[in-house]
Amino acid sequence: MGAIDELPAAPPAEGGFVAQYLPALLTQAAAHLVGDFAEQVRAAGLSVLEWRVLATLADGGPVPLGLLARRAATKQPTLTRLIDRLAQQTLVQREPDPQDRRQTLLRITPAGHTTVRRLIQQAQAHQHQQRQQFGDARWQQLVGLLQALVPDGQL
Repeated sequence: MGAIDELPAAPPAEGGFVAQYLPALLTQAAAHLVGDFAEQVRAAGLSVLEWRVLATLADGGPVPLGLLARRAATKQPTLTRLIDRLAQQTLVQREPDPQDRRQTLLRITPAGHTTVRRLIQQAQAHQHQQRQQFGDARWQQLVGLLQALVPDGQL
């Protein structure tokens, strides 16, 4: 018997297996938390993924494509196509990695900063409201637990 066969059967939960399945719960929680903010992102002419990419790049210096894909929670081929679109709109730029010529770094442009700055402020206000409703101590505990789930170097 394999390790999975040796696991004790969990008692049936209200709502069934998916109601207790962490990846499903995280996806549902994320959809709930994004809520109205996703509408604000779309009203600004961006997809939620474009927003995550620009907001991630707005945090600092140039980022390699692979790391950006992990931080933005998307696959690299999807991100490559998205970066092509954002570069055509002059929101991001590619630059060679001075330490590894095989690698390309991505950087937000001034136009990208202008586009995403207001959305970051809206996201902070949105999150503040949710944090107040959830409670500061519980919010901090939740953030710590979720950060512990993310592999090192991906935040």
